[in-house]
Amino acid sequence: MIVIMLKVMFMLTCTTVAIYQDTDATTSALDTSVMSKSIQNFGELSENTAIKLSSRKCLRFVVLGGSVSCGYSTNKTDPGRPSGKQDSWPAFLQSYLDADLPCVDDGSASTHLVDNLAVYAKSSSHWLDVVSVGLRNRNELGKAISSADIVVVETAVNDIFDLGVGTNEGRIFDTDLRIRRYTELLYFILLSYPNQPSLIWLGASTRTQKKEPWNGTIPRLTDAVHAHLAVTKPHRIPHVSAVDGLGPFQTSETKQWFNFKFRSDFVHLTVTGHQIVAHLMLHVIMEHFRVACRPHKVRLTRKKTPIFVSQSEIDSYLLSNPYHIVTVQNADKVHRLTASPGWRAMEDVRGKPGFISNNTGDIVVFFLSHKEVDKHCLVGMLHIASLKSYEHMGTMSVEIFRADEANGRCMNTATKERLGSQVIDSLWEHHVSEEEVAEVRFDAARAQAHGSCLLIRVEIIDSVPSRLENKIKLLGLESIDLEQMYVYGI
Repeated sequence: MIVIMLKVMFMLTCTTVAIYQDTDATTSALDTSVMSKSIQNFGELSENTAIKLSSRKCLRFVVLGGSVSCGYSTNKTDPGRPSGKQDSWPAFLQSYLDADLPCVDDGSASTHLVDNLAVYAKSSSHWLDVVSVGLRNRNELGKAISSADIVVVETAVNDIFDLGVGTNEGRIFDTDLRIRRYTELLYFILLSYPNQPSLIWLGASTRTQKKEPWNGTIPRLTDAVHAHLAVTKPHRIPHVSAVDGLGPFQTSETKQWFNFKFRSDFVHLTVTGHQIVAHLMLHVIMEHFRVACRPHKVRLTRKKTPIFVSQSEIDSYLLSNPYHIVTVQNADKVHRLTASPGWRAMEDVRGKPGFISNNTGDIVVFFLSHKEVDKHCLVGMLHIASLKSYEHMGTMSVEIFRADEANGRCMNTATKERLGSQVIDSLWEHHVSEEEVAEVRFDAARAQAHGSCLLIRVEIIDSVPSRLENKIKLLGLESIDLEQMYVYGI
């Protein structure tokens, strides 16, 4: 009876604050020190979110992340392996919030909502693209973010590979250019939504192929948490890192626990790992609840001036339109590509179609008309999604040319001018196959000169050292019909 009375008091007043109690044996690793260390930056929530917290209104979360947030694992034999989003940390967070922070809507008891929109193998560059599209077009993602109180960004393990450069065992990221730039761009685009949601950055895991977890060395080169902090700290964004809270792992016992109790493979989490991350997220939200309940709150001071990017770069994402080129279903209706006979639209794995060739020397060329270039190619970046895997894969070169247009056709002649190029190796050492989005920069100003069209030339080239197999699989955007293959650019 006493417990029931306390619960009622907790629901009706902001001054009665629950103290977090760990009653789950699976999360016994979470003591006060772990909780405190996991909050790498306390930051601020928006004023609207703080008001909803203090008045006990139900919150809506949107999660943007990769395969970790999807509840994915490559370890098929692990009995603690999650079985998808229903076993992921966002699902656990929603149940923990309802238990520890009961809420009301329209005067009646209700529930919080954690909308898990994570997609496998997606980094900040992908979310920057689709979030900017959602802002302009108000598609389903845009509508979800527009109605969110808090957006959680979980990209640390994918950013270190998609945006970093370096070695096999965790890449040495360019902290001044790539990761920080994409992170800050994503921050400003999210804040450009009319509701200006609160933001939380989350580092849920780290990549260690040889089962040697973090030993305390900073910066940690197996995830992008410490690169993200250069953005989240000055912009006062709450930032949670499970590895920084739980680690470092310097004894055989702690290494064993991290590798087999917290993680199920080289990066993905066990069910216990997801529960721990959810508890860490709950902790930072409860701490912000306490701040929101203070009688004299300090006015929020979000930093509006970019540090690592220019205002013109931010504006280009807000004003330009990404363009999607259908290259399979409509190829016979629109002059959109020419390809060597070895290229085929097919499913090499059931339910996973792509545009595939296995032969060095095979070429496919995509076309953009001058009207499409003028409207959609303002930033000078092309993103191509392709399969990255540990066997069978080859290397491709991607070249972008400015060319003359005649009678609605982009002329692939000797007079074309190369504006940018990139070599992409689709083979890696990790025993997992994932989609990777590669970025090719080009001179946008020259592309838009004199009514020019664009040629995007993809050729399978000899790998160094040479390989017996040279498969390239071009993929599509997961937000679009998977029976179609797209290359998309901004």
